[in-house]
Amino acid sequence: MTIASPPPAGESGGETTRNEFSGVAHAVVQAGVITGGVVVHTTPANVVPIPRQLPPSVSEFSDRTAHVAELDTLLTSAAGDPGPTAISTISGMAGVGKTALVIHWAHQVRKRFPDGHLYVDLHGYGPSQPLDAADVLDQFLRALGVGGEEIPKTLADRASRFRTLVDQRKILVILDNASTADQVRPLLPGTSSCFVVVTSRDALSGLVAREGARRIDLDMLPLADATALLQALAGPRLATEPEAAKELAQHCARLPLALRIAAELANARPAARVGELVTELADEQQRLDLLDAGDDESTAVAAGVRHRSRWNFRTGGRRREQLPETDRGPCACTSARRDGRRTLPDS
Repeated sequence: MTIASPPPAGESGGETTRNEFSGVAHAVVQAGVITGGVVVHTTPANVVPIPRQLPPSVSEFSDRTAHVAELDTLLTSAAGDPGPTAISTISGMAGVGKTALVIHWAHQVRKRFPDGHLYVDLHGYGPSQPLDAADVLDQFLRALGVGGEEIPKTLADRASRFRTLVDQRKILVILDNASTADQVRPLLPGTSSCFVVVTSRDALSGLVAREGARRIDLDMLPLADATALLQALAGPRLATEPEAAKELAQHCARLPLALRIAAELANARPAARVGELVTELADEQQRLDLLDAGDDESTAVAAGVRHRSRWNFRTGGRRREQLPETDRGPCACTSARRDGRRTLPDS
């Protein structure tokens, strides 16, 4: 590169100053006369952004000590293992607290991933279409510093570029609300330095079988924990009606999201007794209407509450092994997807 400069102002004739530069530089400064020191601040080209994409943790997290410990154990056992990427799948029905568990745990261990955290809601279940893996990789690559014009066009090339960028980097990858194993596979790193957590209403058995994922099944809260969560969310007045509080937790099928909706209903009626809300929720149709907050997940939760209530009525205390096939599984009942696969209950 050659830059020609005219003579200084007020001077005529004379030679033109010529500055010549060859090679690669991040910044070039041209000046006629320089007095004093010159400091040029630049960002080195090899500095890779560190993504910090964790959503905020929920308030009043319900006790999931055993499941948090299981994730801790898996992370510890994966540390320093030169084997494949460690993957954990969290499976359970809508509203059981899969996302809340993962985000709560992720904030506890975030310092163990100095190279960043990647998070995406894959929209596997909901009114919108599941996210395409190619679009997710576009987001991940941009978060890792790849410019839009440099992002490969094909899914295979994007997946390859992603694996290259995260190789040997300690990154936590959370793939929330996945629909199928096929949606997840292109998003998996190829290095054991990364740790992946996937949540889904589907059992994702394919990831367990082929990729060696460790599956954690999440079920209803124990009654004591469900009641404690209600009291933490709705205040001390629930403690004055302990039996009503327990019954309210049962009407919510002890699902964290349903419990949060019920607590909000109670808070919206500060003058009413908890027993009055319990009476309203005793009616199945009214329960569905009250627990449906208008979004997809709460709608699925309300339906799941109905499913659970009917299961309790039919079984009359029989053991799970005695139930017909459609009433088995991690959440005691299953539902069929449009494509015919079996999933954990949500409707």
